[in-house]
Amino acid sequence: MDASESTAREAHAYGLSRQQSLQYLAQLDTVLGKAEEMFRAGFGTAPARRKSGGSPVTTVDFSIEEYLRETLHGIAGATVCGEEHGGEIGEEPAWVIDPIDGTANFAAGNPMCAINVALVANYRPVVGMIALPLLHKRISAVAGGGVLRNGEHFARHRPHGHIGASNVGSAAVDQVSAHRRAQMLEDIVSQGLSTRITGSVGLDLAFAAEGVFDGIMNFSPFPWDNAAGALLNSEAGLVVTDLEGRPWTTRSHGIIAGSADIHHRLHRLVREN
Repeated sequence: MDASESTAREAHAYGLSRQQSLQYLAQLDTVLGKAEEMFRAGFGTAPARRKSGGSPVTTVDFSIEEYLRETLHGIAGATVCGEEHGGEIGEEPAWVIDPIDGTANFAAGNPMCAINVALVANYRPVVGMIALPLLHKRISAVAGGGVLRNGEHFARHRPHGHIGASNVGSAAVDQVSAHRRAQMLEDIVSQGLSTRITGSVGLDLAFAAEGVFDGIMNFSPFPWDNAAGALLNSEAGLVVTDLEGRPWTTRSHGIIAGSADIHHRLHRLVREN
């Protein structure tokens, strides 16, 4: 049984049929229309403050999350957990939101940023969407339904050897030493692969699902960074695990996604470093 089938069974076990999941995805698609308008209207807004770890947050982050909380709460009988206002994730369904993934880019006028939303049940994503409002793309999936771009199935790009490693190259990653991160980036390149640091892990995950990137690796422990992308990449047919090689859940620290070969190579780098 592959990861997509496993996640589909998780969804069914929690009373979410494929048809219901598609219905929730359609509702999410509608809700995100206004969120994208807010995103584009506020693009370039300066940070309102810095969080304890030094990452910026803007008033637009708060506005989009508050809007999504209000509109998604109760759909699928789910609670809401978001980056800016928190919340709990357990076995019962919950919407997981990152209103602006790549806020530093957003504030600087860099279009490499995203909105990440997933519906999770039993710690696994069953509906997911990463919206790239400034690139006019929405990459989405339901468990067992394949991955979609702007609502349509598509053929993934041919391999280029590009690996999304935004979080690996970020000084904000305090749980992994700078030396270890630098060594991993060097080792990726030594294998004939090319690292791509976009500044948004959500965008990295969307690009991997599309085939723009051949794989991704990040160290984020936050479910709002990776939940939607974990589902998209699984539905795109990629191997998706945490850094230890176990199936990804909302309790995981970090994520690796790629073809069987790419995933094996990235996982080996993590083990060796």
